[in-house]
Amino acid sequence: MRVSFYTAAESGPESASTSTMPSTLKTWLRLLAALVLLPLAWGGAALQAATPAADTENSEELAKRYEDARVAFEKGDFKKAQYLSESLLKDSLDKGKVSPQLFQLMGHTRYRQGDLGRAALWYMRAALFPPPSPETVQNLTHIRGKTGNLAFSANHVGDQYSSLLTRPQWMRIVVISLWAIVFSTVLCFVFRSAAARTLFLLLILLGLVGGSLGIIGWRLRPTFNQVKDLAIVTSPNAKSYTAASTTAGRVIDLPPGSQVRKLEERGAWTYVETWSGDPSSKDSGQMIRGWVQNDALSTFWPFDAKYLD
Repeated sequence: MRVSFYTAAESGPESASTSTMPSTLKTWLRLLAALVLLPLAWGGAALQAATPAADTENSEELAKRYEDARVAFEKGDFKKAQYLSESLLKDSLDKGKVSPQLFQLMGHTRYRQGDLGRAALWYMRAALFPPPSPETVQNLTHIRGKTGNLAFSANHVGDQYSSLLTRPQWMRIVVISLWAIVFSTVLCFVFRSAAARTLFLLLILLGLVGGSLGIIGWRLRPTFNQVKDLAIVTSPNAKSYTAASTTAGRVIDLPPGSQVRKLEERGAWTYVETWSGDPSSKDSGQMIRGWVQNDALSTFWPFDAKYLD
């Protein structure tokens, strides 16, 4: 990034004395702006360098195949749309790409075929990418209303806020804010005028606010470690039992789309925990544990951790 520096006019002693301070202040302000924007410029350059022509061609091919799957869905050929979507997902993952639009389309195809558990699974996966589509959130609410599936208690305000950006984007805000704070603090000691110090103190305040908001968003965004043990019930008649046997006592019914956390695996069974109650409140339910058959569960995020972290 090129930064222009301007010096005071040298037309005479009076001109130099009256214009040196404003000119120097402008110079430092331009340098501050350059340093604050440096992480953004570096990120853009790195992204451009990592996107060669071959990668662009791959993206165009994947986009065309997605359009084919979408057209099949629009024509009501849900089996074909499902096949095309699953094939596209496999090839996309091989190329290191994932798409929330594809996840959403896969949710649509499953829902239209009456597979509410897998429809909820794909919608939940799509909702991880910022910002989540209002249609995806609406469809999840609709499925929960139809099946009564179970979900862990959540901080809805925090989830909505953190879903605006990815974790790397939130961290970039933090880095930019720190640059602004550090450099503005240095300039406060360089310039003695009240106006200049007021300006830099304002920048420090804005940096503190921006950094705090970035840290909050970064901390609230789900990471791979938080979802690696999460599974979704995809069988229509799943139940949890007190032991790893269908002859054991029943603990609770698990409607399609229910969220469970894996605690232990034993052969064809998995010991899980789930939240029974209103997911919007930690005071109106309890955590329940039991054994569930593996065939009734689908791993929530079987893909590479890099797509989340």
